[in-house]
Amino acid sequence: IDSSGNRVDYVTVGDVLYDLTKNWTGDFSNDLFDDSEPRFAIYHPDLSVNNIFVDEEFNVTCIIDWAFSSTVPLSTLLTAPGLPQSRHELDVSLSSMFELEFQHALKESTTSRDIGTNSNLCEVLSRSRPMWLFSRVLTFDSVADFHLFQAIWDLLGNSSQSAAELIHSKQTLQKYKLLHSELKEDDQTKSQIAKLESEYFSNNIEGLAIARKLILVSEWTSRYCEPRIRSNSNTFVADKRLWHWIRNCFPETIWH
Repeated sequence: IDSSGNRVDYVTVGDVLYDLTKNWTGDFSNDLFDDSEPRFAIYHPDLSVNNIFVDEEFNVTCIIDWAFSSTVPLSTLLTAPGLPQSRHELDVSLSSMFELEFQHALKESTTSRDIGTNSNLCEVLSRSRPMWLFSRVLTFDSVADFHLFQAIWDLLGNSSQSAAELIHSKQTLQKYKLLHSELKEDDQTKSQIAKLESEYFSNNIEGLAIARKLILVSEWTSRYCEPRIRSNSNTFVADKRLWHWIRNCFPETIWH
């Protein structure tokens, strides 16, 4: 169930990402292109297997579902697609093959006038992982947003501070505490939350118990200076190890 704390967390992370990507894309463009003009291109945000048509020889014949296409910087356009679905990151061997084929296609169509530009485009693609991660966070196309943010921070941020430590430090800033107090007025009451939980877990008492335990653990640490059991600990983050453990302990329970 969404809450003011969760919404302010997204604002906090959004502010950090804005600064990171603004600096990175600016430095990137200046490093690779001589002119100062921004470069934008049409971008398809969902190049999944469902939207790519091929013939019997595996030549791409059509790409559909352009409803949410937009213009983006080259650093966003030139990223390896996620397959089979856009949220899935290609493993290293497949992304390397994609880069090689991209270089080959440019070479086949290159004139002497384009050599410098095409070399720069290949360089953009080879350094594109931060923007791939950023686009996944931006479109909420993940069930593990924190881990995407953590990967971006590890690539572009301050190596002396972890992503969890960064978020915890931001939660003490006055502007986020004020925003939290404003948004908290729209939070659901405890009775409303209990009613929604009971309806959702109507036939799954074990699931309800686990969900409430996880909420309790997540609220042990301080967020926006609210008093908590462990005031100086980092924010609780559930990862795949926890979900695997829960599934193994309750194999007969249906999880959504």
